[in-house]
Amino acid sequence: SVKKGDVIAISQYLFTGSEATTVSLE
Repeated sequence: SVKKGDVIAISQYLFTGSEATTVSLE
């Protein structure tokens, strides 16, 4: 089962991960 807190943590992790990837690609 996935808790609401887990969804937020995962979405934040994915968001920051994509942000870091975008920065490194530039």
